[in-house]
Amino acid sequence: MAVTERLMGPGNFTVTFSQEFTPTSVIETITEWGHIVITPQEVDVDTLSDNEILNTARYTGIVLNRTLEEGSVQINGQGLELYMGDGQAKGMVIAESNNVGKVRNYTGTTLAETLFNSTAQTNKPLGIMLDEAGNTQAITQGTISNPAGTYTGSHFVETALSALKFVSEILNTEYRVNANATLDAGPSANLFQGVGTAEPNTIIVKTAYGQDPEFEGVVPQGLRTEFDATDWVSRVDFTGEVGFFDTATDVAGEANISSNPYKDLHGNALKRVGLVQEPDVPEANLNTRATTLLNELSRIKKVLNLDLEQYEVSGDMQVGDFIYAFDPDVGFKDTAADAAAESRSLHEVTFRGQTITPVKIRVLGLTFPITTGMGCYYRDKDGNYTDITEYVQYEEGAAQVELGDLIRTIGDDLRFSEYSLSRTTAGAFSIPDLPSTPTLQSGTYLDSTGVSSGFIRITVSKPTNEDGSQITDGSHYKVRYKKVTDNEYSYQNFPFTGVSSESLLIQDLTVGQTYDVGVAVVDKSGFKKMSAYDGSGSDLYTNSQSVNANFATNARIEIEKDGQAPSKPKTATIATGPLRVQVTHFLGKDGTDGNGNPFGNFTLEGDLDHLDIHAVTQSGNSQNFTVATSNKIGEVRVTSGNLLQAIPVIGTIELEDSADYYFRIVAVDKSGNASNPSDGQSGNANLIQEANIADATITTAKIGDAQITTAKIGDAQITNAKINDLSADKINAGSIDASQIAVTNLSASNISSGTLSADKVSGGTLNFNSVTAGNLDFSSLSVAAGDIVAEIANNEITNSLINDVSVDKLTAGSIVGDNITLGSGSDTSGSISSHNFSSGSTGFQIQYDGDAFFNSVTVNNPVITLDEAGNTQTPATNRSIAFGSSVIYESTALGGLQLKGSGDKVTIQDKLRISSSGSADDPSLEFAGINSGNDPGFYTLNQFSGGTRTELYWSNGDDNILHTRSDSTTLFIDATSINIGGSTGGSNQYIGKNSSGTLGFHNLPSGNDHPDSDHSFAAVSHGTHVSFAGTGSQSTVARSDHTHSGTSSHTHTANDVTGTISVTSVSNGGFVNSLSYNNSNKTLTVGGSDTRNANISTRTHTPTANLSHNLGGFGQVWATVFRNSENTGSDERLKNSIEDIDKGLDFVNDLQPRKFKWNNDSIGFFCNVCDVDLEDASDTCDTEDCEGTSIEKFTMEAEKDKWQYGFIAQELLTNLDSDTDYGVANYDAENDNYFYSPNNLVAVLTKAVQELSARVEALEA
Repeated sequence: MAVTERLMGPGNFTVTFSQEFTPTSVIETITEWGHIVITPQEVDVDTLSDNEILNTARYTGIVLNRTLEEGSVQINGQGLELYMGDGQAKGMVIAESNNVGKVRNYTGTTLAETLFNSTAQTNKPLGIMLDEAGNTQAITQGTISNPAGTYTGSHFVETALSALKFVSEILNTEYRVNANATLDAGPSANLFQGVGTAEPNTIIVKTAYGQDPEFEGVVPQGLRTEFDATDWVSRVDFTGEVGFFDTATDVAGEANISSNPYKDLHGNALKRVGLVQEPDVPEANLNTRATTLLNELSRIKKVLNLDLEQYEVSGDMQVGDFIYAFDPDVGFKDTAADAAAESRSLHEVTFRGQTITPVKIRVLGLTFPITTGMGCYYRDKDGNYTDITEYVQYEEGAAQVELGDLIRTIGDDLRFSEYSLSRTTAGAFSIPDLPSTPTLQSGTYLDSTGVSSGFIRITVSKPTNEDGSQITDGSHYKVRYKKVTDNEYSYQNFPFTGVSSESLLIQDLTVGQTYDVGVAVVDKSGFKKMSAYDGSGSDLYTNSQSVNANFATNARIEIEKDGQAPSKPKTATIATGPLRVQVTHFLGKDGTDGNGNPFGNFTLEGDLDHLDIHAVTQSGNSQNFTVATSNKIGEVRVTSGNLLQAIPVIGTIELEDSADYYFRIVAVDKSGNASNPSDGQSGNANLIQEANIADATITTAKIGDAQITTAKIGDAQITNAKINDLSADKINAGSIDASQIAVTNLSASNISSGTLSADKVSGGTLNFNSVTAGNLDFSSLSVAAGDIVAEIANNEITNSLINDVSVDKLTAGSIVGDNITLGSGSDTSGSISSHNFSSGSTGFQIQYDGDAFFNSVTVNNPVITLDEAGNTQTPATNRSIAFGSSVIYESTALGGLQLKGSGDKVTIQDKLRISSSGSADDPSLEFAGINSGNDPGFYTLNQFSGGTRTELYWSNGDDNILHTRSDSTTLFIDATSINIGGSTGGSNQYIGKNSSGTLGFHNLPSGNDHPDSDHSFAAVSHGTHVSFAGTGSQSTVARSDHTHSGTSSHTHTANDVTGTISVTSVSNGGFVNSLSYNNSNKTLTVGGSDTRNANISTRTHTPTANLSHNLGGFGQVWATVFRNSENTGSDERLKNSIEDIDKGLDFVNDLQPRKFKWNNDSIGFFCNVCDVDLEDASDTCDTEDCEGTSIEKFTMEAEKDKWQYGFIAQELLTNLDSDTDYGVANYDAENDNYFYSPNNLVAVLTKAVQELSARVEALEA
């Protein structure tokens, strides 16, 4: 029971049940064209929606077959790609109706539009994945990534799969069908891993296995490799560009292999020619296209099939991904020649400490078992799920992966066809002639947006072949056209139907331009008329100068501008007012449609440009006056958006006077055509005049305060009822005549203001008790002293009546600021002082000129605004506060608050706090200089990553120089260099003091040039070589690369070194030419001129931890080990669970002692002197002063011809319990290595001897 996925293929699946344990109702539920859904883990289908289940699925397949046999139920089917097509003309068909109108002609469409466009337009029909009605089908849109190019082509009655593959080949894209029946398509790099220059994340190596820090390793079992040369050709020929076949000619569109490695049976260079036809490829591209095809076909297809144990189905490797594969036996090894041919670097990968050169190869197929833990469900046609997980017979097997090239024979590719060479095909040997010069007709039309576009109708007569025969294999008419002012042609193809006269239509052309149009015929073999057939010819068209003598006239036509005027517009809504008019038009046609219904709004033509507004005064003119340029008062612009979005146009136009007017509207299109004017009309609305305002509709809420002025109140419009009170000061002198006053008793209470003189009073007595206000003219009165006291009304004594007032006559608090004015005129001596004011000592004083003297001031509301007047700072617009000779002021020129201390110094006694803001380009505390906007300074940052802290930075105005942290005593240097005494130092220099104590840069010591006799400097000072880098967070301080000269002893401590430590001897000879330690993989490598014959003399080797490390390793074993004695650790104190062994004589009797020879596998070529890697036997050594030659080395070179006695580890394992590991024999799955331990076998042999001894004793007894 397994699932097979294929790259751009349907794949298949098999699910098996036990009929005995599976309910019949479940089996009968599973019917054809339902679905089997596989999930990585079991899910609850009762709580999840259909979309949620499908989005979770690992695989979804279509049920095609159900078999019941011998108690087993087997369900078979294929992947969802089957919906699109099966490769045998069954599937989602693009056009079901046999009608030419159903042809989908794509021109310049994106991949997404070609596949899923849902709104048919010119040159952009419905997508190939949609049916004729534009509905989505079984496969819907997923993620579509558009490539750089666009697609041009036609599709008719064919399956969506056929069309999809053709489009993918043209656009160089790929696709995949997801488990939720969506289609992803686009450049392969957008769909799969490791495409192009991207690095794969999986590697398969035949002899090295397991995990690696960079790659996901896989364990191959059941390896099967193959190559396929079926497609190989030595030459590619395009059959669509040949001349007469009875004439020996060259062919346009060809490519030959540069180096042919193969021969036929007679020793001749193997010759195989691929005949190709691609009629739509331009002639200029044919040779390039031929070379591309040849490069593909001349490659030998290589395929690697293998089983993968412990393969993670949801892991990194998916069908379509590129991975690394290394198997030199079948050619899966990258070479320098292949890399050079593909203009790339050699694939070099370090895998488990070994450098290999794998090839990048593709995952073509993947077969994985349905195993325990996965979920298995049946989905019926209505989306209902049946959980069949518990009934499935799961498999416990390895996954299988197929790698390599997609093997496809030439016969599977429609570009490669021999039918054009068959003599049974009519017209296959003839080339279509040119048709006669076509008849051209041009015109204009409105496109979907209402814009005027041009078209050319081409009427062409069917031609014959050049030999006079009828064209029976015509493919299409190829039309080329361009503006006469352009240099490049555009091309469009039309089907060749075989009728005597074809009418071809080119649309979307520019109005007002002259076009040059030519026609040619192409047959199904791709043949067409050319100037020559030797590879140098060019295509001929009916507008070629050498073909058509009347080229300048018969093959050219002008698309005249639109001559059709717009329809008559409806009347508008016109609001008139004094000296202006507002026109609102809803862009509707006047009149009725064919059913007698009035046209609605926004029905005018789409190419409308503007409305002309005409107006005449009503006096002396009729309503339907004649429109003319002289009575046009303005125009209102119209856009296509007004018509498409139903937005009326509104325009306001000034009038010459306030007379009554008649109006008419004229519609004008983009070609300048004018419509008949609308019916005449007068203004049918007002611009808010009195008549537009209903009585009592303007409330006080609509009138702002103090908005009604005297000019807005008519004469005599304010009545008595509107007056609340009227004081005497509002009445002009002499305006009230006594004859206008009718008072029965005129008492003082009736007089509120004015002058009442004695000559106005006749008879009676004028009593002062009756005088309450106003002025008395005392010139006619005689008043005794003291008579006027209480009789004076409040507020009647003015300033002019007062001579002087003493302080004791003033009420406390009665004099406020508004009543105090210091000085008058030229008097500048006024001031306000406290009673105890003493200059420079006590009290306060405010002087007339604005100066004030206080001992101390407390401001409750802490805002002080300083006037600019009298300021002595520069510029004069500054505001300042002076403190002795120091000043605080705001500078409008420099910006911000400025501090100027005594002697240009400012001292902050306690603390200056700067907010956490600013940056390297804009410090918070800036030191102004001559470089405006680029001044150095300080700023702070609050950091919360790795703990809360504040960082203080010093910036030069652009970049950080250094910084400190609140949680550290370290100074962090951000500058890229340090200048000491005018020097920034050089390579291999460090910072230190010389013998005079001067700090500077000094050369690193070399040889015996150490400042101390015991050379401890070499060990200590290396740690002081520092490099500063990084910004923002803490800089990295690492030891620098350096070298040593001489032979003096010194010490390196490399606990913190990352990378490689290398020690190289001065001479190039001897054993230790170089000693390299790589800390990343913990490898110590010794190189030298004679390492092959080198010996290491040493004493005791001990591991760093007991029973934790090995001598040698799998794949890296010693050929022979010589020893005087061997001790095996056996301290009881280091052991536990000690008991007698149960293996003895019976186990020994089952042993199979063997004799054998070791495999002698090549491990490459090496220099016989310095042991460096070489490419092959002819390669020479590039090591300086080395004259070694290349030799081949083998894994067991010293033992290759020797017979050995021993055991086979696999055979030992068969004698052991499968679930018990005694250490006698074992399998290392990580390294794919079988081994056995002679030491552990000694114990078994001892047990066997003991059992034999006991038997002997028993027999002897």
